[in-house]
Formats: sequence, C-alpha cells, structure tokens
Amino acid sequence: MNTAAQPLPQLAEIQQLPEAERHAAYVQFILEDTDYDNQSEDIQWHLRRRLGIGGSDLAAILGLDPYRQAYDVWLEKTGRELPRDLDSENVFWGNEYEEPIAKEYCRRMKERTGEDFKVRNKNMPAVHKEHPFLLANIDRDIVGMRRGLEIKNVGWRMAPLWGEDGTDEAAEYYIPQPHHYMLCMDYQEWDLAALIGGQELRIYHFERDPEMDQIIIDTCRDFWFENVIADHPPEIDLEHKRVGDLLKRAYKTISGDVVELDSSAEAWHATLEEAKQQVKYYQGVVDGAKHHLLHIIGDNAGGAFSDGSGYTRKTVKRSGFTVEPTEYVGFRYTKKLPISK
Repeated sequence: MNTAAQPLPQLAEIQQLPEAERHAAYVQFILEDTDYDNQSEDIQWHLRRRLGIGGSDLAAILGLDPYRQAYDVWLEKTGRELPRDLDSENVFWGNEYEEPIAKEYCRRMKERTGEDFKVRNKNMPAVHKEHPFLLANIDRDIVGMRRGLEIKNVGWRMAPLWGEDGTDEAAEYYIPQPHHYMLCMDYQEWDLAALIGGQELRIYHFERDPEMDQIIIDTCRDFWFENVIADHPPEIDLEHKRVGDLLKRAYKTISGDVVELDSSAEAWHATLEEAKQQVKYYQGVVDGAKHHLLHIIGDNAGGAFSDGSGYTRKTVKRSGFTVEPTEYVGFRYTKKLPISK
C-alpha cells in the first residue's frame, strides 16, 4: 500500500497549468526552493538532474533496470534521496576509465571506417526543444558528426548480457539510454563503447527509431507530470529483485498506528507462513544430509566421489569483532495485536 504526503501548497497551485507552463513553474520552484545560485558546483549538478529525466533514468522507469525502479527515480527527482551509487567503486572506476576508453574508441573507429573520429565533452545537459523535461547528460559528442558516444565499464559477471562487438546487442537495460540521447540531441546515430572485464572493448551502434522516440516521450511525460510534478509516487514493483532495500527506505519511520488488514494481506500472510514451514522442512533435510556426510567422513581431511568431486574439512580461524551500534525497523508476526481505531 503506497502512502505519500499531499503535494506542497506551491506545487498544488501549478497542477492545472498547461504542460509547458507547469514544467517551467516547477523548475522555477526547485531553483528558488534550493537556493541554487548559492550552492556548490556539486550540489548544483545534483539539482540540474532533478529538472528533468535523463538517459540513465529511462530503463528504471520502463521497468528494465535490474538495480533501480521507477520509485527510486521518483525519490531522487523529488529530492527525497540523492542518487545512491555516485560514491561507489564502480562509479569511481567508470570515471577513471572513461578517457582511455574514449581514446581507444576513436582509434578503432578510424581503423574500421578510415575516417578520423574525435570526441569532446559536453559539460551541460542538452534539453529537448519541444519536451524540456527530457535531458541528456552525454559522455562524449563526436566532432563534426551528428553522433554521440556512451561509455561503459562492465564487470565480467555482467559480460553474458552483452552481445557481439559491432552489433546493437548491448545489455537490454542500457539500450534505452542511447535512444534517449538521440532524441534529445536530434541525432540519427549513437555508439556505445563498453570495456568488458577491463580487457575487451566492444563497440555497439544504434540508429534513430521513431517508434522508440514516441515510447520515450509518452513514458517520460506521464512519469514527469503525473508522478514528479504532481508529487505522487509510482507503484512499487514488488517483484523487483531489489525491492526489499527499497521498501526499507520507503517506509523507514513508524507512525504508531496499527491498521486493520484486508483479505489480500491475510492471503499473503498465509503464503508467508506456509513458505516458512517449507523452508523449515527442507532446511531439516539439508542439515540431516550434511550430518550423515560428516559422520561418514569422520575425522579424515575429506571424502572424494568417483567423479573427483567431494568434501573437505579444514580448521577455520576468525578474528573477533565488535558490532557497531545500529538502528533499524524490525518486522515480525505476533498472534495478538490491538488495532488502532
């Protein structure tokens, strides 16, 4: 069940305006409310990202991103959270490798096409002329061509999601990004250079698709006006693999009330209890099988099967540690609970 505070009075006043005026009023509200001109460059960069939907947001809004969903984007765009991965190791090394990947991309493209490829940075986001809520913070612009470059540093564990070099078969959740950039920049083609596992560069090529353009415009318009500016959260995808973390962040306070649960909650409770019994049963099977194997091997160093596989025994020493104080919202079932009226 989603709950959200009513929009701020300032936002409520602009909801009936035409789209263009509504967007302009919202942008003005954000800039004034955050005292943009007096912020550091880093804070200003974060605030500019809040003024529209960028290419890295699109996959989450479309339900393709394995790490984020539309609700995550809504939290960031409404200022409830900062992007959560900007200080990660992956982002750090992605930034460090960006320039050498761009340089090697240019060398290989000259080798393949016979043309000189030069790229340049664009420090400010591009804004779509007709739909100003569409933003493009691109990695590189290719000099002298209506063409851009996206750069990715990809770990080996994600390599199976990436297709052959020279195709458009990048990982599915990255494909919307170059299409978003082509739409914002009004370019007809875009390349994506992905360094796989730190040692294999694959270059993917994308061409403008009018049908994809319309999907992006419609999806982003709905999200921007109906969720962000209206300050109304999108539905949480409870099947998303990282929804557990999102729910902890979405509902991190306790109001003190106890609500009456409906039949759907009772059904999920029954499913939970049945699943817990199944887990308990099969954990017993796992433990029983393990005990039998330990008994058969005894105090030997291990036991081998005819195919060469087997079990080993060794002494493992672990250093003691002190658990740091922490605080979290617990969640458990109890058989008697008074309902708040």
